[in-house]
Amino acid sequence: ELSELDTPLSISQISDELDKSKSTVARHVNSLESENLVTTAKEGRTKSVTLSDSGRVFLKGRRPQVS
Repeated sequence: ELSELDTPLSISQISDELDKSKSTVARHVNSLESENLVTTAKEGRTKSVTLSDSGRVFLKGRRPQVS
């Protein structure tokens, strides 16, 4: 599950996985970053995305509770 993934993903990897354009993914990543839910880092021409601690807490609160 993405929320348990500690490995940074590139915009291209996310784009391929979700079958969305890179520009769409980048726009959403920028929004998530402004809310401190993800962090990004430039590695040459590649932008990597990592779920932040705040993002993990947010997702944990969104998971359905199993009885």
